[in-house]
Amino acid sequence: AMTCARDPLSADAVQLRIALAQSTDKLDLSDCGLEVVPPEVCKLTNLVELSLSGNEMKRLPEGFGGLTSLRELVLAGNQLTSLPKDIGRLERLEGLFVHGNRLESLPQSL
Repeated sequence: AMTCARDPLSADAVQLRIALAQSTDKLDLSDCGLEVVPPEVCKLTNLVELSLSGNEMKRLPEGFGGLTSLRELVLAGNQLTSLPKDIGRLERLEGLFVHGNRLESLPQSL
């Protein structure tokens, strides 16, 4: 598992952790001061657990639906106002944690 929880990192350090995560099934980018999800995260199709809680994200990129192995997605404590439509493609998802955001609605795909 790769983690940088509670460790604000430079963009280069975050990119390195994402690259290293290609060989694992868990990635924890909680409390890293992220304003956007690095696009490389959406290419980690082997991820089973992804935590992006406690960041400054206002939206998620389209492409999250490609993370088809995800079972747990933690998005709590951000500034999200919506979730991408393709998030409903995560058929293996067992846990979706979105408390502490500014969500106005959930996609119909959920």
